[in-house]
Amino acid sequence: MKPMHRRRANTLMTCSGLRTVAKHEMLVRILTFASLALILGVGNAVAACDFALRSTKVTDAQIKRAIEIVNAAVRDPELVLFFSNTTEDNARSDEIPVHHIRPDQARPVVAEVPAGCRTIVISGVHFERNFAVLSKDNVLMQDKQISMLVFLLLHELGHIANRHYGAFLPATADAVPNNNETEAKARERQADDYVATILKREFSRLGNGNPPIDNDDLYFGTTEAIMFLSSLSFVVSSEATLACFGCRSLGDPRIFWDHGQSHPNFEYRLLLINHAISATPESQALLDSYEKMRNELSAR
Repeated sequence: MKPMHRRRANTLMTCSGLRTVAKHEMLVRILTFASLALILGVGNAVAACDFALRSTKVTDAQIKRAIEIVNAAVRDPELVLFFSNTTEDNARSDEIPVHHIRPDQARPVVAEVPAGCRTIVISGVHFERNFAVLSKDNVLMQDKQISMLVFLLLHELGHIANRHYGAFLPATADAVPNNNETEAKARERQADDYVATILKREFSRLGNGNPPIDNDDLYFGTTEAIMFLSSLSFVVSSEATLACFGCRSLGDPRIFWDHGQSHPNFEYRLLLINHAISATPESQALLDSYEKMRNELSAR
């Protein structure tokens, strides 16, 4: 029997997603989060959150699979996701609908929590375009769409769990590198911490010889997501190095600082998440090396 949940107001502010860029732009910029705060409207929040007529069936199966994996890993009756494309679905207790919408109904982001809605929206077309660039000629990323969606959904769920907003539009390619502390960046770190906390818990249970989740099929989905984040960190770091030859050795801010005022550097975020999950001497050394250069740049 499905547990009963308390009803909550559907009034969270917006969250984050991935940038959508042209194929010729560098991978590190494609995966760099950035944000632009939006002002909440004062109209009917329920009507504004009705995505029933916007759904599309592109990559539906992948999103549904990612939702299953996330729910099995999170195991929180207050933060249950479900795939939705009908108005009736939106009234389902306290569960959080995930809508897959058409590109003509989507802003230029891959995933977000729309203004005033306790809802996650995914633009499949934008996701497919970005992931095609990510996985091109890269065996580590090929056929890993579900693992990427698990990461995206966990991050968006982290914003909802923390009850803060993170609405944004893609940053421009000429965003000035900076190491400023902003409230928006702090919110992104909180959402990333949520991802790391959930996956670390499952990773720890695996290390103790206990299956992280009951269903073996979903268990493999969770472990794949953990391994994927490690691979993603390697890919983003490698592509950044190739895209800006010599920049890493010279301590160029484009490698170590943030691109915009809303999100921390994506390479840095992945190093933090992976170390929080595994906490190995190697992950610590990688993080220390990166932070050393990042801090030295700030001291100049």
